[in-house]
Amino acid sequence: MWNSALSDETGNGVVYAGNWVVGFTKALGALTLDIDPDHTSGISDYAFYKCDTLQSVTNLNAVDIIGRGAFYGCSNLAAASLSRNLKKIEDYTFYKCSNLARVTLPRTLESIGRSAFYKCVTLNSLDLSLCRVTEIKPYAFYSCSVLQTIDFGEYLRTIGDYAFYSNTIVEELTIPDTVEYLGVESFGKNNHLVTLDLGNGVKVIDDYAFYGCTHLKTVTIPDSVERLGRYSFYNCKRATEISFGSGLKEIGDYAFYGIAKIRYLTIPENVESIGSYAFKGGNKLTSVVLPSSVVTLGQHVFFGGEITFYTDLETIPGDWNKRWNSYYRFVVWGCDLSDDGTYVESLTMSDSTVTNVHATGEIAAPTRRGYTFLGWAKDKDSGVVDFAANEILSIPVGTTVYSVWEEGEPVYEEEPDEEDDEDEGGGTLYM
Repeated sequence: MWNSALSDETGNGVVYAGNWVVGFTKALGALTLDIDPDHTSGISDYAFYKCDTLQSVTNLNAVDIIGRGAFYGCSNLAAASLSRNLKKIEDYTFYKCSNLARVTLPRTLESIGRSAFYKCVTLNSLDLSLCRVTEIKPYAFYSCSVLQTIDFGEYLRTIGDYAFYSNTIVEELTIPDTVEYLGVESFGKNNHLVTLDLGNGVKVIDDYAFYGCTHLKTVTIPDSVERLGRYSFYNCKRATEISFGSGLKEIGDYAFYGIAKIRYLTIPENVESIGSYAFKGGNKLTSVVLPSSVVTLGQHVFFGGEITFYTDLETIPGDWNKRWNSYYRFVVWGCDLSDDGTYVESLTMSDSTVTNVHATGEIAAPTRRGYTFLGWAKDKDSGVVDFAANEILSIPVGTTVYSVWEEGEPVYEEEPDEEDDEDEGGGTLYM
């Protein structure tokens, strides 16, 4: 509660300093602000701090400036209509306004501050389509647990750490092309998220960004993305397809840990580093193409599943961890890959072409997006299969064989989804 000898109080219990609201002296319900619209007006920092009786504010749309934490903890405030002159929602402005169901945002709005709508658990939609918001700061909509629809508009560039953590109702999410950065755990634990459309401007998807989004079906990384942070898609266990863009350089530790339904991966040619445990738990993986651009490979990267690796490398680079293939799966070395490094075109058999020849199971076929592998042909142009995928060890030393493809990917029988595991928790929360 604010107090000053320089202030004056009206009969409704609000303390003013000129055309500014600076505090309150008694319980407030339905409040009408006494504001002169012809002069700059404002609500000072924490003016209504924990005023849990405040239910509505008339004339709020005439206030030009709203300070930090102005309505912090106003748990019964139901709606807010903001001034058309307002450019910024300051940090903690509506922090824990648990009954705030509707907010009218002005076209002039450019920034939403840290924890501005933290745990506004009644807020069910966010529409920035008519605003000019370029930045959503950390924790801005943290645990807004019934937020169902989000429109980010056409100006947004940055989504901060934990900004939309644990919005359990959001099923579809479109990140506009203007966005360049997705912060740490920015959408973590959105466990109803099914469809994700990442814009073509995103450069960094930081640590834990989509951690625990257990209902996400497909992950398509656009060409603009250069780095996928640690745990970025950890435990997205219902995802059936992952595709990587051509600009990707780094895949962090545990990035896709637990992708139990993915059948194959193609790592694009520009990828330089894949972190430890990045694809651990991919028990359905059968084929992975590793281009020679990958100079750093962590430990236990692909642990799990009966995988066959295909690469244009002749031997293990010095910066690959000795335990990168700790499940001791087949590795086919010295392949000739396509120009983009995503599939095998041919190979010449030698004594060292295949390692881990005593691995369990059979050598799996190489894969190519949009095609099914039919076998290996000795004549490049004949299309006649001479060796099946699992007969690669029967190819005579010195023989060059060419991959034969048929348009259309293999069809796999879809398995029923399992019930979600008990909540494993997210990253540590710092305020």
